[in-house]
Amino acid sequence: MKLKIKTITLKEMTSRSAKGAGNNKLLPLTELMCIREKDGKLVMITSDGTNYLYIFQDGVEVEEGFYVTVKAEQFAKLVSKLTCESVEMSLVGTALEVNGNGVYKIDIPVDEEGDVITYPDPYENMPLSNNPSQIQLATIKSILECCKASLAQTLEVPCYTGYYCGARVVATDNDKMSSMKVRLFENDVLVPAEVFNLVDVMTAEKIDFQFVGEYLVFTSPDCVVIGMPMDGIEDYPIEPISELLEQDMESSCTINRNSFISLLERIMLFVGPYDDKAIRLTFTENGIAVQSIQSNGVETIPYVNVDNFKPFTCLADITFLLAEAKSIQSDALKMQYGQDNAIRFDDGNITIVVSLLADTQGE
Repeated sequence: MKLKIKTITLKEMTSRSAKGAGNNKLLPLTELMCIREKDGKLVMITSDGTNYLYIFQDGVEVEEGFYVTVKAEQFAKLVSKLTCESVEMSLVGTALEVNGNGVYKIDIPVDEEGDVITYPDPYENMPLSNNPSQIQLATIKSILECCKASLAQTLEVPCYTGYYCGARVVATDNDKMSSMKVRLFENDVLVPAEVFNLVDVMTAEKIDFQFVGEYLVFTSPDCVVIGMPMDGIEDYPIEPISELLEQDMESSCTINRNSFISLLERIMLFVGPYDDKAIRLTFTENGIAVQSIQSNGVETIPYVNVDNFKPFTCLADITFLLAEAKSIQSDALKMQYGQDNAIRFDDGNITIVVSLLADTQGE
């Protein structure tokens, strides 16, 4: 069995498909990529052991029944380095022969009986609805831009590693939280970070979505993402989080986002490990003075606008501030302050709250 495909098309398919491979050596499936023909299309399938990514391509010369599994990383690296105009692939015994700049034989993983491994395919016989909901790809990208930096990176509170999707989408790790006012699904769902990362691989502006049994299924003409919701949604403290996100603070100001990012990047050079990444923010009549704890770096950014000004001083983690300021898309960065425990950024339907550090050095 053979297939022939333009190299530029193969590169685009493979680079997208490789993003779905978990490459976990303890789960052999996650190191593999399935390449097959289905209904006249070329299909690539990868998985992280829980979620699945399908990439479809029309217009490829592929024989009916073509089916092979290969090591995803090896295949992707080879394809990325090809410079030929087109590539031919064929099955030769227990190898996939790739004929491009040269001839390369990639061993096909086999099971204990020596048969080609059959890749799990939950999408093949899935009972899909004829009336799916629709989600804008731009909405998913906005969620990733504004909320991804707030996700927990450890399993101390497992539910914090996913996105709470209800009346709003929320991400938090207790030290910071981000929210976007948008309802994606009819029911409240805790979505793993990996699922939205896979949806970000899609290219269609409108994405169909539906629940099929226990699965979250996102479909477009050239891509399908099948994911599993996270357990633990009942542990997510969404009510107090929502109250905090809705609560206005005493004072607010607007500063230039790009200037603030540049300022923080300069101050970062003067923040040592002994400072625990802490910087001091002082809200003055002329602007926000940003200072390293050791006072060897200080710079003031002027206000674009200020409302109900009151002097205020606090400590914050510069890495958090920088990450969250970068996630805001507007040129104007609106900041609320005046509470001892947090400051807040607002950008339309996006709200970001950053916890303040205890000012033990000022005691």
